[in-house]
Amino acid sequence: MGGLRYLFNVPYGVGKAACDRLAADTATELVSQHIIEKEKPPGFDQKLKDVYNTGETTELSGKCIVELAKDKNLMSLTGKVLLTCDLARRYGLKDVDGCRVVDYTSWKFLLSQSPYMSWLSIITPSFIRVPRFIFSLAISKF
Repeated sequence: MGGLRYLFNVPYGVGKAACDRLAADTATELVSQHIIEKEKPPGFDQKLKDVYNTGETTELSGKCIVELAKDKNLMSLTGKVLLTCDLARRYGLKDVDGCRVVDYTSWKFLLSQSPYMSWLSIITPSFIRVPRFIFSLAISKF
């Protein structure tokens, strides 16, 4: 998320955005040679669990990478930035403690983070997600 909107500080955001751009551009140049380029940034990791109480372990990132490597449709994913929560849902993964991975794009999660609207998260199904283009519109400065 750090490459999408302000999180922590300027150097963190610039570094994340640069990695995202590098992944997309490298994939464009290498796809004709059937070389796969994949950036898989972790979601909120264990050290941020104290802040957000929804962190995930680095082992989950490793599980996602293993599943990506086994995916027969991997070329269709090359150059895209995939969130850990999306990969865990796609491959049916759980974190090492057996918990489901928090979907940071679900309305249920987003509503639960708002003090005045958290009551709505109780009645909102977890499968309803914010479309990706809405995130793009929300973070665009142009």
